Amino acid sequence: MHNLIKQTIFAGMKIQQLIGIILAIASAVSYGLIPLFILPIKHAGISMDVTLLYRFAFSALIILVYLLFKKTSLRLSKSDLWKVMVLGLIYSLSSEFLFWGYDVMSAGVASTVLYIYPMIVAIILFVLYKEKISKSTLYSILLALVGVGVLSIKKDSMQFNFVGFGVVMLSAFAYSSYMVM
Repeated sequence: MHNLIKQTIFAGMKIQQLIGIILAIASAVSYGLIPLFILPIKHAGISMDVTLLYRFAFSALIILVYLLFKKTSLRLSKSDLWKVMVLGLIYSLSSEFLFWGYDVMSAGVASTVLYIYPMIVAIILFVLYKEKISKSTLYSILLALVGVGVLSIKKDSMQFNFVGFGVVMLSAFAYSSYMVM
């Protein structure tokens, strides 16, 4: 079995890199499953603010346990504390806008619109940090925008849901800003 692992695409990769890839995949999958858990909570009448409070508190507890296990210092300088607070605010706004988007358009379309954030990150990096955008990235951005636009059209009436699209784009922009910071 050990030799089989050595011969896979992970050959030559350090164990930390492999763990990082696995954790990144787990993170992406769990983030993508948010609607699966949020929609039943919404239908049960639980406030989205309460849901976010529990979600962030539970996440903070997991991170705290991890940091204590790794014996990592929890001290923050004043500037780091300010950065953490701003990042927390931006991330919570992203979640708030996404949950609001679930109220005004279908969860599937809202989640699809949210996943335009990598393109927004590319644009932010281009504008603020002068990173080049390749032709393939530019074509991908344009194709994704067209696809999201088509998905955002209401099936029966062929009317574009501007409110839903705008709210979820606010979520995508907030998440993109969080990723860049």
